[in-house]
Amino acid sequence: MDPWHLEIGFTSSVNPFPEVGVKLTPNSVVYYAGTNISPPDCKIMFTWSREIKGFIGMASSAATQLHLDQPKFWTVVGSSPSYVPTNDDVGHCLRLVSYAVNSYGVKMSSTFILVTSPVRPLTLSPSSRRIIPTISGLKRLGKPHSVVKNGGFRVLSYNLLADIYVNSGRDSYSYCPRDKVTWEYRSQNLLREILSYEADILCLQEVQSDHYKDFFEPELARFGYLSIYKGKTKELSDSKAKYVTDGCATFFRRDKFKLVKTYEVEYDRIAELMISRLKYEQRGLARSRLMKDNIATVAILEEINNFHSRICVANTHLTGGKGVSDVRLFQVVNLIKGLKRIDSLGIPVLVCGDMNSAPGSDTHTYLLEGKVGYYRQEKKDVLGISRHLKLNHSMNLTSAYSGTPNAHQHETLDYIFYPQNKLKVDGVFEIPFYESIGKKRLLPTPQWSSDHVALVADLRIKKAYREQNCSELPIDPWEQFKMVKNIEVPRQAFKKSKHWHDMYNGNEESKFIFGNLMPKCVITLPHQLTSISINQQLMIGCP
Repeated sequence: MDPWHLEIGFTSSVNPFPEVGVKLTPNSVVYYAGTNISPPDCKIMFTWSREIKGFIGMASSAATQLHLDQPKFWTVVGSSPSYVPTNDDVGHCLRLVSYAVNSYGVKMSSTFILVTSPVRPLTLSPSSRRIIPTISGLKRLGKPHSVVKNGGFRVLSYNLLADIYVNSGRDSYSYCPRDKVTWEYRSQNLLREILSYEADILCLQEVQSDHYKDFFEPELARFGYLSIYKGKTKELSDSKAKYVTDGCATFFRRDKFKLVKTYEVEYDRIAELMISRLKYEQRGLARSRLMKDNIATVAILEEINNFHSRICVANTHLTGGKGVSDVRLFQVVNLIKGLKRIDSLGIPVLVCGDMNSAPGSDTHTYLLEGKVGYYRQEKKDVLGISRHLKLNHSMNLTSAYSGTPNAHQHETLDYIFYPQNKLKVDGVFEIPFYESIGKKRLLPTPQWSSDHVALVADLRIKKAYREQNCSELPIDPWEQFKMVKNIEVPRQAFKKSKHWHDMYNGNEESKFIFGNLMPKCVITLPHQLTSISINQQLMIGCP
């Protein structure tokens, strides 16, 4: 009996239908069945071969091998763990032969053979989307994929549809062929589409944590992109029983920008502070309503040119679903709170992402107008959260697609917001016509591999803001809205105000005013403690 047992298979349960340009990367599992307490090192060998049709006679070439189980001949085309089919493979089956060897190259397992279906031609990539130019961008009319120059930059915002949601029951994609919703297919199709836009900044949402690490980060690095990533605060189990999460990834061209500073925003951390201000009987409902594990990433980028102008790029994915418009408003208001501090330094701020909010919604209105009508938001605010929010800002934001024909022909949830006093739009990529998506008019399709459409805009910093941004950046613009950590305070530093019994955790607690160090702030402290370390479990509330 061989000491090693090898199994090779594809991530998808669908029989692999190889397609030109779509990388085949099978999973390999090795089981040790030997007698050694410590299994020896082993290496898996891979040999990819293409079926030879119409072969006449025998050949002695080492590149031609006879499949022992079938009357077919094969020619070797690769020896790495993955293989990308080419046009030469169309109509031919592919075969993968694998086995394990030890450190001396001695075969230690039986041979595992996997044969695919015939390779298909490349599915048409998304059709070329024209740039709809503004007056300032008319010079580039007719050049839909020209690289933005002379102080301009191109921004993309795209929700990619994380693989953990494809088969989770969240949505049904039965209208799309099964092999076209597999990650093996969608990953390559999405990559081709993203690269076709030649954007300088990519704001991607629903990027699965393992796919960021294993696919998007290395693949986009090959094309000159650096990146930051922040996953949601809650993990889910995928089809392989791995715990993963999705999140937001921001990529930027390393020859165009350098990364100056990054910030991470966890809306749940801010929600904890808000919950501590509510009445006790509201806190249970508030936790279930506000704690949605959504996040945002914020990057301060500096152009690599003579001006060294800075821009701030916020990338977020707000909570989805019906009946939670107040939660989305809570999230975006707290995002803007920190961005206002950056905006006050003269740095243009972009707000990109999936807002899960249609035009005219409270979230959309707040971003554009800097306010929300009291009557409108109060009707939907079941917890009275809006009373604790400052529903105003003066960042002068507008959508890059505002005023664009066909921009939001039915409805949209995704946006690129920019400050019109600091930036100007040269043009945007047109939104595909509803009828062009396919006969069923539903996403994803074999051509479009997400249930969202990518937004792409060409922007330019106005002259008045090109030579600025030299002010020192805040350590964390959201710090005052988060929990405070690692501060040791003796009990004597507090002035006791009253006692009460906390029914939530059964502990007798006291409420204290934090002396002269933090006027107007309060903290709860169990009686038995003689000092306090302010951390994630003990909240400061500042009325």
